[in-house]
Amino acid sequence: MFKKAKKLFQVKNNKMSINLILLSLALWGRNALAKMPTIDDPTQGKKSGFLANMQAYIYDGFVFGGLIIVGGVFIVAAKNIIVEYNNIGEGKGSWAKLGTLVVIGIVLVVACIWLATLAAETLQD
Repeated sequence: MFKKAKKLFQVKNNKMSINLILLSLALWGRNALAKMPTIDDPTQGKKSGFLANMQAYIYDGFVFGGLIIVGGVFIVAAKNIIVEYNNIGEGKGSWAKLGTLVVIGIVLVVACIWLATLAAETLQD
């Protein structure tokens, strides 16, 4: 077992090993002078006070959650339409059912977008 590990980590090129040693010596002891990135202000703007800022961030989280739900509705509607189109190719489905699924999918996606927008406006007030 140790022979395999030794063989796996063996460096065959001496020039490469010297370069690796020089690189590690050059980087050893250096400080990383990077700073953490700053957090963006919420979409409603920076508020005065901790709780007001947290409410603004929670508002952004709810809006993002609404977008995720709308995306999920779109994916489910598209999946059902594709499955029905596949059923038509196999002779199990009909074009009328496909058209019905397309119309229902469009109505559901538009309704979800409208409800998410309405919820975002309600939370903003």
